[in-house]
Amino acid sequence: LVIPKDEIKSFQWYLKSAKQNFFPAMREISVLLELGIGVEKNQEKALFWLTKAAALGDASSMATLGFKYEKGFRVKRDYTKAAEWYQKAAQLNNALAIFNLGSLYVRGLGVPQNNCTARELYEKSKAFGHPNAQKELENMDKEKQCFTP
Repeated sequence: LVIPKDEIKSFQWYLKSAKQNFFPAMREISVLLELGIGVEKNQEKALFWLTKAAALGDASSMATLGFKYEKGFRVKRDYTKAAEWYQKAAQLNNALAIFNLGSLYVRGLGVPQNNCTARELYEKSKAFGHPNAQKELENMDKEKQCFTP
């Protein structure tokens, strides 16, 4: 049995699930609205669904919001908001958010510059399997940043 592709129906089913507070559907709705798949592009609604998922406790959505605010991707760049969303996701052990929060501490963007805090975050991110954490720790060691023998 082959079911034909129907982006409009797909969007409708995701929306039905999202309205029942199902996080994966909220994230998917956000992407579909952002890209205009099965529905007209709408960045405001895309941000609404992503923010709603994050506010309800979805760490992946929190990390994505942090990234959007850090990079100014379809929102106004705001390092403080980026750090806040990364921090919330980091508390839920999201490796990407932990790593990205460490990067903000290294650069002093949205948070006070603090290499020791960054090192702690990179170490935690490494423990959770983030692929770039080890490289950043090695760079910090080479530059003797908050060095721990």
